[in-house]
Amino acid sequence: MRWRAPRDACMTLALVAGCAGACAPDGRLPARPASPRPELAAVQAVWMADTVAPGESLAVRMVGVSGPNGSWKLSEIRRAPLPGARPGVLLSPVVSRVAGDLFIQMEIPLDQVVWIPSGSARTLTVCVAGRDTNVCRDVRVQAGARRAPAEVVLARAAAVASDPDELVPVDVRATIPSGWVAALEWADGDGPARRLDDAQPAGAGLAARILLRRPPGDGPRRITVKAIDGQGAASAPAVLTLPAR
Repeated sequence: MRWRAPRDACMTLALVAGCAGACAPDGRLPARPASPRPELAAVQAVWMADTVAPGESLAVRMVGVSGPNGSWKLSEIRRAPLPGARPGVLLSPVVSRVAGDLFIQMEIPLDQVVWIPSGSARTLTVCVAGRDTNVCRDVRVQAGARRAPAEVVLARAAAVASDPDELVPVDVRATIPSGWVAALEWADGDGPARRLDDAQPAGAGLAARILLRRPPGDGPRRITVKAIDGQGAASAPAVLTLPAR
């Protein structure tokens, strides 16, 4: 007697292939369901330098919202090559729900920096996929790359009496045409440089206030501030000289 395959033999094949559906009427395997699209963070801004040197890694900063409350978190930032032969990378900030604190009724911020090798192509395309928008930038890769540095502006505000001293605020604002300002460093006279830890984002730049205490008879003060950009380069120092009190 000649053996004949049972009609439901394809079910066994489907299980081996990882499919859980029944056979179609014509005996074909059921179509595999498409993988669900991952939940992405809401990306509000993306900053990176417009030029890097060959072999120099590119810092990409993405800012936005990971979730509406404490039950969301950033899970990972996926990297994938761009389709076709175009050199570049697609970054996808993936978020997920967690057993977090639901009482944190505030948006969970997204602020991440990803470093990408520049490679040897003359142009590197970087795309960031967000929940509501996609952002793409073309970055030049060339020897001797020169980027426009950050610019720092200092302004003295009105002094506040603190008998017998006075408190003198110095407002700091740093801007940059390419990339972003990552940090501010300041020095008082010949003293050591210190980070301004309370600097606040102002677009791609930073803003801060230095509060100087000046006792009676205080001599001239020379305040210098420089900005450090996302690639680690320092700006020329901005200088503000205060006369003796």
